[in-house]
Amino acid sequence: MNFSETFEKAFKRFLPTPFSIALILTLLAFILAYIFTKPPSMDSAYIVSLAEFWQNGLWNAPLLVFAMQMMLMLVLGHTLALAKPINNALDRVIPRLDSTPKAAFWVCLLTLCVAFINWGLGLVFGALFARKVAESSVSNGMKINYPIIGAAGYSGLMVWHGGLSGSAPVKVNEPGHIQSLVTNNAQLLTELPEAIPASETLFGGLNMTTSLLLLTLIPLTFYVLG
Repeated sequence: MNFSETFEKAFKRFLPTPFSIALILTLLAFILAYIFTKPPSMDSAYIVSLAEFWQNGLWNAPLLVFAMQMMLMLVLGHTLALAKPINNALDRVIPRLDSTPKAAFWVCLLTLCVAFINWGLGLVFGALFARKVAESSVSNGMKINYPIIGAAGYSGLMVWHGGLSGSAPVKVNEPGHIQSLVTNNAQLLTELPEAIPASETLFGGLNMTTSLLLLTLIPLTFYVLG
């Protein structure tokens, strides 16, 4: 058994589900907040205060709007990734990927490009592309390193936030974005700009250079690993 197979089995056995991870992190944050932020004058009543802070943060109206925007990005991206034109395009490309290095390179490159446009689309597209490559290899009797192909299918997570659907750059581009979240610190509101244009974030020199380097180097890395 090689390293990648051992790593894959360990991951499947010990990695919790996403919901379990969310619960564990919530509980950990609650415990740490109680230990490090509890005023000396409060005892068990501070647990109730922390629960109220958590409830107020969870049901904060501007944050709920933001969460709905993220959900729509993921759902609509999922719908687009499963559309017939994309499936037909993949069916034409996949038969030409007759080796692990070639398949890893193209899965990674196309996933990066798609994720740069929309993170929800890239997330589903990469997984779908990797699965179709595996199905094709099985039907054609071709041996591939599927853990490498699977990793390439999720490589879009390395560039998505520097892309057109990056949550923070898109949010700060909205006029008055900070006013909806900060209501009790007048000094902070006067020091922060009302909006930060995309020309200084997504299309800034540093972000564009970094994204281009990632789009070049990551596919080459997967080609070498394959």
